[in-house]
Formats: sequence, structure tokens, C-alpha cells
Amino acid sequence: MSRTLLVETRMCLAALQQNPPPPESLLAEHRVLRDALEQGDAARMTSVLEAHMADAVSRILDVTVVEPRSAAGGEPPALPA
Repeated sequence: MSRTLLVETRMCLAALQQNPPPPESLLAEHRVLRDALEQGDAARMTSVLEAHMADAVSRILDVTVVEPRSAAGGEPPALPA
């Protein structure tokens, strides 16, 4: 199960490369998550984590799909690492 979670996390992070959040807001969210974890505030942690993940899902789904080029037109675009 942990291997599946790792693979899915990598896939999501790769997809987010196409529509990343602003670095300042991402840092602020991670600081709030860290603080809630350090303080043992499970309700705050859950609330912020759910919002964080919902934002990631909306960013992944908001990416414009780029159609791969045909074999005659060359190679399709490379996926992010």
C-alpha cells in the first residue's frame, strides 16, 4: 500500500508542475500544517490538509490538455520527471 501511495503522490506532484500554486501560499500552507502538527491540533491539521489537497486536485484538473503530435509531426511532449 505504501508503494502505491508513493507512486500516486509522485504522479500528482508531476501533474502539479503544469499549474503550481504560488510559492508564497504554498510555504504558508506548509507552515500552518507544521504548526498544527507540532501543537497536536488534529482538527486544524485535518481542516488545513483537506483544503491543501482540494486545491491540489483543482489545480490538476484545471490543466489544459496538450494533444500529442502525430508520428509524422514528431515526438509527443515529455512528461515532467
